[in-house]
Amino acid sequence: MQHRPSNRPELLDQSEAAEFVGLSENTLMSWRSRKMGPAYHNLGEGKKRRIKYDVRDLIAYLESRKVRPSRSHHLILFLPTPVARQKLRVPFLF
Repeated sequence: MQHRPSNRPELLDQSEAAEFVGLSENTLMSWRSRKMGPAYHNLGEGKKRRIKYDVRDLIAYLESRKVRPSRSHHLILFLPTPVARQKLRVPFLF
C-alpha cells in the first residue's frame, strides 16, 4: 500500500481528467492548444512529455463554470375564455 503525503496533489492523466469533468480527451487537447480550460501540468519534454491535471484544479474549474440563475423566468399565457383573459404567470419548467 502506497502512502501519499496529504499535501501532495492527486494528479490525473488526460483520460482520467476528461472522464472527471465529463468532456472528451479531444476537447481537453483543443483547449490546451488554445490556452483555455482547466489548469494542467506539463511534465517532461518531447516524446516523454506527460500532461497531468490536479484534481483540485479540475474542481476549481468546474466551480468557476457554475451558473446560478439570478431570477426566475415567467411565461405569459393568454387563455381564450372571457374570465381567464387576464395574464397568468407560470414558471418555466424547461
